[in-house]
Amino acid sequence: MIPKLRTYWLSPFATLVVAAVALLLPQLLPAQAPPTKPAAAPAAAAAPTAVERPLLWRIELATPSYLFGTIHLPDERVTELPPVVDEAIERCDALYTELPMDLALLMKQMGRMQLPEGETLRGALGDELYDEVAAYVQKKGASMAMLDRMQPWAVGAQLGLLDQMKKMAVKQPLDMVIYQRAKRAGKTVGGLETVEEQASVFGDMTQAEQRTFVRDGLADIVKKEAEGVHPTEDLLRLYLKGDEAAIDARVNDFPLTDAKLKKRLMTRLIDDRNVAMADRIVRKLQEAPERAQVFAVGAAHYPGKVGVLELLRQRGYRITRLELAADDAARAAEAAAVDAVIADRQREVEALRARRAKLAEAGAK
Repeated sequence: MIPKLRTYWLSPFATLVVAAVALLLPQLLPAQAPPTKPAAAPAAAAAPTAVERPLLWRIELATPSYLFGTIHLPDERVTELPPVVDEAIERCDALYTELPMDLALLMKQMGRMQLPEGETLRGALGDELYDEVAAYVQKKGASMAMLDRMQPWAVGAQLGLLDQMKKMAVKQPLDMVIYQRAKRAGKTVGGLETVEEQASVFGDMTQAEQRTFVRDGLADIVKKEAEGVHPTEDLLRLYLKGDEAAIDARVNDFPLTDAKLKKRLMTRLIDDRNVAMADRIVRKLQEAPERAQVFAVGAAHYPGKVGVLELLRQRGYRITRLELAADDAARAAEAAAVDAVIADRQREVEALRARRAKLAEAGAK
């Protein structure tokens, strides 16, 4: 996940962090300490109430498959899917999220986010930074009890989720909603990455770099809240609008003062993983061309020169952005796309037949 609030939902790594938060909620949200109500965002900045443009693309094959950009939050505005997205998931044969959204598996692997035995978060952060983090967590009505056993990078990644904890106690984030729905329907489900791969993104960070990660992330959150910007609403607004350019810009708006660390993390968090996911999408498309598959990963993976969309186009795939539309219109658009694919294949067949005839003619002479 992108290391902090302003971009955390856009990044792939958020999946593991969101799962960890959900599993730790009983310890993180004591009943006697209700979360402090966040300051309301200015009226002019209010987020839309529904998806304006879904982050949904169709891969134009004889049997179409789909790419769906997710946001790792339980907000009703994203979990109530637009009809065009709902239909793609309903009709698919297989659905793949970033990670297999199996809570038992995720819980088993959470040890990768833990500090080594005998170490403490206070020791890793130092007294001053630890007290700053603890004060912010307490302000949000949460507890440091379970965070004390986590690696600093994992704590820093979770700071941006504190405002969502009450919802996460009773509702699932979008990724898990669609994964569990597909699983209940008997569809093939799985992940494009493993927990080990996601956790390894931060594996070589030094303690000093992890402290920078936490310090800069917390400072940015506090600054934005002081300006009256509700971080989650700010992020939701971009997602609901479906603005690819704005999402791409936000991905690169990374609050780290260490330029070398920022560059390294951005490459590993976004670019390298985009390449790996694009390769795995292509493999699945080639292995089962007759199956309609939905690939649902964080919205940050799609735009940009090294985004999944561009990487797939470079591999020869034709991709169409889908819009909000009535069911009949959506089906008509899909039928037209299928007809176009059929026409392309027919032209290829005719060209092969003509070539075969020439070879036969040459052989007869």
